[in-house]
Amino acid sequence: MRSYEKERKEIEKSLPRARSLIHFTMDLWTSPNHIALLGIVAHFVDSTGCLNRALLALREIEGVHTGENQCRIFVAVLEEYRIQHKTRFIMLDNASNNV
Repeated sequence: MRSYEKERKEIEKSLPRARSLIHFTMDLWTSPNHIALLGIVAHFVDSTGCLNRALLALREIEGVHTGENQCRIFVAVLEEYRIQHKTRFIMLDNASNNV
């Protein structure tokens, strides 16, 4: 947990200082023990000009795998990191629930 907290603090510092807008990839899957998980990865150019990626969240989805449920989690993560104003594109797979 200490390692996670340290890395999260570094990510929280670097995202607001990013030179670029922040783009995201997201994927939803069910683990072997039947837990639905949503992974959210940020892609951005940092303050030194280097391309970076960071895992922002790996959250359990409660209920149906709808776009609304994914959106609710995504928006909450943006708010946690205070990067709503720096968001641009989101890439997901072509599953029908990603509408």
